[in-house]
Amino acid sequence: MRILLVRPWPYKLNIDSYNVQEIGLSRALVKRGHTCGIVLYLEEGESYSEEYEQGITIYYLRGKNFFKNGLFGKELKNILEGYDVIQVHEYDQIQSWKIYSHIHDKKVIIYHGPYYDKFNKGYNLKCSVFDSMFLSFSHRAKDEVTCLTKSPLAADFLKAKGFKNVISVGVGLDTKPFEGDGVDDISDQMPGDKVNIIYVGKLEERRNTPFLLDLMQQILDSVPDTFCTVVGSGDKEYVEALQDKISALKDTGRFLYIEKAPQKALAQAYKKADLMLFPSNYEIFGMVLLEAMFFENAVISSVNGGSSELISDGNNGIICNSFSTDEWLDKVTELVKDKDKLYSIKANASKTIHDSYTWDSIAGKFERAYRLESK
Repeated sequence: MRILLVRPWPYKLNIDSYNVQEIGLSRALVKRGHTCGIVLYLEEGESYSEEYEQGITIYYLRGKNFFKNGLFGKELKNILEGYDVIQVHEYDQIQSWKIYSHIHDKKVIIYHGPYYDKFNKGYNLKCSVFDSMFLSFSHRAKDEVTCLTKSPLAADFLKAKGFKNVISVGVGLDTKPFEGDGVDDISDQMPGDKVNIIYVGKLEERRNTPFLLDLMQQILDSVPDTFCTVVGSGDKEYVEALQDKISALKDTGRFLYIEKAPQKALAQAYKKADLMLFPSNYEIFGMVLLEAMFFENAVISSVNGGSSELISDGNNGIICNSFSTDEWLDKVTELVKDKDKLYSIKANASKTIHDSYTWDSIAGKFERAYRLESK
């Protein structure tokens, strides 16, 4: 099959420094004998295409940003004609809606991640407006189009919208960006004689960063033989407001802060880490969950899209149902003291991702959905 993945978000994407889901899925599909194309948004300049790898063509299309919706012109229509399967991303993107509501002579799949959460007020409002203006006129699409989701939370969200064919398939990890030798400047600074606790990701309110830093402070104050590392940055003003907390953590002598790192350096840091903290207020999935678990980190996470799909509480990770520092501290303390349980969770976490959540392992679910949609 010739499969086209349309990514409509109107933002520049650095495919060299970000673990791009469309590329990971395409690589797995090419191994299965298919040919793939990926449509990415181009903010300025002339549209162009390139053969990214054998069997994968990337189309950089000039588009317009309409209230955070990437809209493409006739160039996309011409590209669509050359493919058998069209996979669009997010039900509420206008470009996605135009495809899944108006193209009936090809196989069309929606791959969706967001879900309802009271924290995400802006998205909730956007969906209410979108449903009234667009989705209410898409009765045929809701009955016929297959929706693949990144989590059970997202599946329930689409079912509540009236979509009939909804399957939660998760997200896969593309391990290729981690392959080869890289600069080991993070893990070299992480001690080998302590329990290493890590966080990787943006510093922002959605990721509950103040809670994370307060929790790390309590861990370092009360749990001996621990070392905490944070890799990530965020908006300048937001990060500056956190400097007092970061400075206090540095004063313990058991805290490392790195603003950014290439994928290969991150791989080495994950390998050195034992625990990952992920107290996100809202997460569509969280690629760092996949990455950390792949490299045998015991993840302690809030309830979110990724944890609801990946973690079996107490078996391959820990889920905290509140944002009480006492609850989180108790979970960390338990694992630090009970090494058998810690090592068991680490091993099970890695097995979960290797067995079920690399793109190679879940590509078959996408392939079956593509064939189900045959007209």
